[in-house]
Amino acid sequence: MDRFFVITHAKGKSAYFRFVWGDVEKYNAEIINYPVEIGNSFLEILYRIHNSSDINSIIPLPFKDVWKKYYLLKPEMLNPNDRNFIIFDSTIKYSHKYLKLLKEKYNCVIINILQDTLKVYKCGKDRKSLDKYIKEKCVDRLFSFDFEDCEKFGLEYYMLYSYPGCSVKSDNLGSILYVGSCKSKSRLDCFHKVFEKLNGKCKLDFNMVGVSEEEQLYKDKISYNKMLPYDEVTKKIKENDCLLDIVNEEQTGISLRCCEAICFNKKLLTNNTYVKKSIFYNPEYMQVFSDVNDIDIDWIKNDITVDYKYNNEFHPSNLFRILSETTIDK
Repeated sequence: MDRFFVITHAKGKSAYFRFVWGDVEKYNAEIINYPVEIGNSFLEILYRIHNSSDINSIIPLPFKDVWKKYYLLKPEMLNPNDRNFIIFDSTIKYSHKYLKLLKEKYNCVIINILQDTLKVYKCGKDRKSLDKYIKEKCVDRLFSFDFEDCEKFGLEYYMLYSYPGCSVKSDNLGSILYVGSCKSKSRLDCFHKVFEKLNGKCKLDFNMVGVSEEEQLYKDKISYNKMLPYDEVTKKIKENDCLLDIVNEEQTGISLRCCEAICFNKKLLTNNTYVKKSIFYNPEYMQVFSDVNDIDIDWIKNDITVDYKYNNEFHPSNLFRILSETTIDK
């Protein structure tokens, strides 16, 4: 029998990870929301320093097995007669010795799925450093949402989002929603330019966090720095007709906003040209712009019945199926 253990870094982010991984318990899977449980603030700081990707990308720190008594994935949770898929969401913080033990004694397959780029995670700036990371972390299969990382390093592509597909027709024809953070000056500039283009022509629900006081140009019409619970984000998605997606220059995968548009059958307005590589790309439902002046306002206002024919391709259960069907028993 195949069993799945998902280890996330969801501490403090439980709402988001609930929507990413969903009800995986229904699929013979168990969620572990954080790799360790230490209970001592000083030791927790030491753990983070010892396992820091920034530090270990420069000089690998030894003796990481000292933390194994705090690992929340325990050997007694595993049945060696099962095939145990250990799925790490983001970088792996367990020691090589411990991971090797799991593979050799408990019939474990180590899966790593990345929800940001290799560059951000600092686990592979080139082929040599990535191979070193894979060997150190005993990784059997490495998945990424980023098209460029997949093409450059031969990673397997998977975009993860658990919300079931549904059609929620909004009564607000021509309404457009943006929810995001100010991760770069270029994103903020693009965000304000889109607002200026659409203001007074469409119904706007624009929300951005991380914006300094002096950069809040339209306080009376844009919601700045109000963090929305993800439940409220999904409520807003259902209420609006179109989603706006603004990505940073270096992103080469589809974003969470894109997944939401597909799962909720919403129009998508985006500056991310990589959506054209998605199997769900449909120019009738998705408008890609490189220049704000190219945005077609009539398209936003058009009454379009959107149907991406989504069939849970992003759902974790589909990932579990892929792993069960293609991974060779060891």
